[in-house]
Amino acid sequence: MLTMIIDHIGAILIEPLSLTSFLGFNHWETVYLVCRLIGRLAFPIFAFLIVEGYSHTHNFNKYLLRLISLALLSEIPFDLAFNQSWFDMSYQNIFFTLSLGLIAIWSSDRWDNQFLGTLFPLGIIFMAEWLQVDYGAYGVFFIYILYVLRDKRLYQCIAGAVLGFLQLTASLSFILIYFYNGQKGRANFRWMYVIYPVHLVILIFIRHGLFAYIY
Repeated sequence: MLTMIIDHIGAILIEPLSLTSFLGFNHWETVYLVCRLIGRLAFPIFAFLIVEGYSHTHNFNKYLLRLISLALLSEIPFDLAFNQSWFDMSYQNIFFTLSLGLIAIWSSDRWDNQFLGTLFPLGIIFMAEWLQVDYGAYGVFFIYILYVLRDKRLYQCIAGAVLGFLQLTASLSFILIYFYNGQKGRANFRWMYVIYPVHLVILIFIRHGLFAYIY
């Protein structure tokens, strides 16, 4: 979660500053790059947690509904943060990607026929690209591959790291994932879901105030 917030600070606040010399600092572009590289660690962990969540959930429908509800709740803050628009269908937030990834791995389990069990997830993968969700087909395929290899942790991490090369530092996430012990933490982290839309709203207000001050 922290790496995602750092990534969004880079994209929402630091990238615009890279065009300025705010506070007499001329290296905002470097700060932006560092933020984005740190942020690349987030998606593989989210993808892995979707696989783990699906494997351990007692109520798939409730789990999916929670993800879709958060996707819908977050879309306006997401559009305002990244597209400066109240509603923009050209790019959807990450929780739509995670929802489609969950549907893809669920659909692979619904069929005894291996062909159909592969065909339906592929359909969801192409749908992700058509809907233009964050990470597109790549993101849903990432989740699907982690699920297919869920019982072979080493192979899962190798495949994830190879896919992660497309995001440079994302592969490093699999060092943490490899050593995950499979145990659920003691704390209830469902409250962390609300951090996504809330931190976007906070960053929107900070950007508005910051650039009102600069200009």
